[in-house]
Amino acid sequence: MIPGGADTPFLETAGVVSLRILAVSAVAYIGYLGFVQVRSVALAIITALLIGSVLQPLTVRVRAMGVPRTLAAALVFVGSILLLFLAATFVVGQVVAEAPEISDRATEALDDFSERLTEAPFNIESERLDNLGEEFNDLVSNSGLLSADVAASVGGFATNAFSGLFIALTVLFFICKDGDRFPAYVSALIGDARGERINRAGAEIWGTTASYLRGVGLTGLVDGILIGIALAILGVPLYVPLALLTFLGAFIPVVGATLAGVLAAAVALATNGPTTALIVVGIVLAVQQLEGNFLAPLLLGRAVQLHPVTILLSLAVGATVAGIWGALLSVPAAAAIRIALGEFVPGLQRVDELDDRITAELEDHVGSDSSRESAADET
Repeated sequence: MIPGGADTPFLETAGVVSLRILAVSAVAYIGYLGFVQVRSVALAIITALLIGSVLQPLTVRVRAMGVPRTLAAALVFVGSILLLFLAATFVVGQVVAEAPEISDRATEALDDFSERLTEAPFNIESERLDNLGEEFNDLVSNSGLLSADVAASVGGFATNAFSGLFIALTVLFFICKDGDRFPAYVSALIGDARGERINRAGAEIWGTTASYLRGVGLTGLVDGILIGIALAILGVPLYVPLALLTFLGAFIPVVGATLAGVLAAAVALATNGPTTALIVVGIVLAVQQLEGNFLAPLLLGRAVQLHPVTILLSLAVGATVAGIWGALLSVPAAAAIRIALGEFVPGLQRVDELDDRITAELEDHVGSDSSRESAADET
């Protein structure tokens, strides 16, 4: 029972709050529907913004050497694409060159595994193993994976991918060229008062995103080099592409490095046997421990200032909305939302300040306890 019946301040306040929650939820849902309709374009623009946060400061440095604005942007833009193209060409060349050897070694490993299955304790009939390949081909044929509808879907995906790539490259070039002019454009469009707050939040998002990407890139580079050297010493083929995959996997938090390690272990198992695969698994686990306990805190620090649960939820939502591309962009997007809410929602600013104060007090308390224990031990 509510004191005073239905006509109470409590119900009035609850009703107003409920209406506000419903209104915000409706706006968020409408925004989601709109995003789904223009998902390919939105992802292309967001990707260009993320990459531009790293390349645009480099363009500013080139301009500082006296290079004209457009030429500096073109040099950074074309140089980045050329570097990526050379890396892709080298990796593809490695795969093509080592594909016959990998195929032969994988066939030998499969034949050896099949022979072991025919022996005790498995005792599987050899005819049954010989028919597995035919049964697999029949399964693929009957599953519809090679149907015309699937081919049309793949063709549509390729078309969207090329259009998105064109949009991303175009936006990226103009970010490199005119990125430092965007704050002035915003102030001129909406006024100096409101533009100041938006530009302040935008500058923090821009700097946070660039710091995050640089830190992740350096972390992935160290991981890739260490794993690549280990694979080369063990004689595992495709160690350069696998090292590059480890580097790229660093940009997908939590799961990227794990998937890259699983693939490296699978290649080692198929080509060098189970002993080498187990060694690769141990090396991958050791590198991940080094990353988690030393590299990530040192290079990333509190760049995005997100709780691990928030990161996991962001990955889940991003993967659900936009697949693998959404997972790649989820953490920077979540950090940008946190910064924007902290700028425009005063209550969240107070929560951040309270959290920082509590963390500092806990650290001081732990430090004082350690000092007292050390003094007691000396006594």
